Amino acid sequence: MATNVAPPHLARRTATSKITTFASDIFRTVPLIHDIPLALSRLKSFPRRLTLSEVSGSFGDFGTFIPLTIALSRSGAISLPPAIFFAGLSNILAGLAWDLPMPVQPMKSIAAAAVVEQLSRSSVTASGILVGSMLILLSITNLIEVINMIVPVTVVSGLQLGLGIKLSSLGISMVTDLPFASQIDCGLLGVLSAILGVVLLKNEASTLENKIKLLPPAAVTLFLIALTLASIELKINGDDPLYDLPLKMFGPSVVYWAVDGINPSDWREGFFNLALPQLPLTTLNSVVSVAALASTLYPERRKPPHPQTRRSSRHKISTDDNVLSRREVAMSVGLLNSIFCLFGGMPNCHGAGGLAGQHRFGARNGTSVIFLGILKITIAIFFGASALTFFEAIPSSILGVLLAIAGAELGLTGLLLTFKDIHVSSPDSKTKLFVLMCTTVVIVGTGKTQYGVLAGLVAYVFYGDGFEEYKKLLQWARQPTPAATSEEMEDVTTHIEVDEEDDKNDEV
Repeated sequence: MATNVAPPHLARRTATSKITTFASDIFRTVPLIHDIPLALSRLKSFPRRLTLSEVSGSFGDFGTFIPLTIALSRSGAISLPPAIFFAGLSNILAGLAWDLPMPVQPMKSIAAAAVVEQLSRSSVTASGILVGSMLILLSITNLIEVINMIVPVTVVSGLQLGLGIKLSSLGISMVTDLPFASQIDCGLLGVLSAILGVVLLKNEASTLENKIKLLPPAAVTLFLIALTLASIELKINGDDPLYDLPLKMFGPSVVYWAVDGINPSDWREGFFNLALPQLPLTTLNSVVSVAALASTLYPERRKPPHPQTRRSSRHKISTDDNVLSRREVAMSVGLLNSIFCLFGGMPNCHGAGGLAGQHRFGARNGTSVIFLGILKITIAIFFGASALTFFEAIPSSILGVLLAIAGAELGLTGLLLTFKDIHVSSPDSKTKLFVLMCTTVVIVGTGKTQYGVLAGLVAYVFYGDGFEEYKKLLQWARQPTPAATSEEMEDVTTHIEVDEEDDKNDEV
């Protein structure tokens, strides 16, 4: 019986073609690098494209960035000036690479766990490097889709809800631990701030017909009130040794070698307590959701697939989200964390909520986040010391309200992630909610995010459809890859010849 065996020279050319295609696909997943001239043209046109609408939209993600960053700083989990500096640099790079209002925000799971469990700065740095490295690996191997298949959405929803409840509870306790009305920073201020925040949040969520355009965003308003009261606090209690007065320019270095002093215990804690629970959140919410939302918000920017993505069925950039591919976003988050956390940056990611918020407030292109990045870098470099002092004087009552709002938003996002797939008449609705609640209650009860994830996976396997789903996944993974037929080998040869002919024409 005759077999189809490719000649040695054809096999070598086929292997070379596959390696070249694979390397080209990886190169195109690295944001900014593969199209530097286009990025430079966007930077050159920045002053002309900077409109009031883009400036307004740049603050659309402050509701998440401000409270989490301040909480991480006050808990000692990050150094504030480097964290702000590298967050701003990430904003600029993302705006130049994609020309979209791509947000850069603290990783919520890491931030919530670090603040609530009082984890060290070394553990947080280690977690950012580990998550970044894992995302780079997932992007290169295109295993980003496998994560979606292994971790059910209900577990991710429960993780978000549990961390949201913990974060909101911490914010509420910061208010209730204060005296009611005997000082500026008091429980009454927290109650009034909460009422104002709810009113402004409702206005933000209203339709254009019902919205009061003069009302500012909630988080920015509360933060400005907090800065005003912090100034009053510094004026009244200027002799307090807690405050570094007088205010001065510059401050701590915005770049330092952050891995000095990280021991094996920090790496272990950063992996199990922070990086591992964060990974499914990042892959699903900061990669898959962002890519899909970008295609929904900006359909006019859809790109036709690259010719080489049609020639390789194995290692290719996803083409269903044509504005941004999942591999691009995963590579971006991976590089930002694995590199910037080495020099003092905090674990950051892109978020679908931030993208939607910045779009809602007027941002339509990368100009908004470039402006925001320049603002952050300016604050970090020139006002680093004053920023630290102001943050120390910020009323805990307002910070607690901001944390409670951020936690509620995180929990609500988790609920909606599952509820969008639940129908009242569906028999598996109770099963999905049970898996979600198992994850949530274990996180809230034990205070350990990794225990909640494990509990959710166990519930998914033994109570839900996880056993059958994982069984199907293993059967699919064990299926052998069919050998290339002579027709496929001939097709590859044709592509190689066409490529060589194109190269010759280009040289001419």
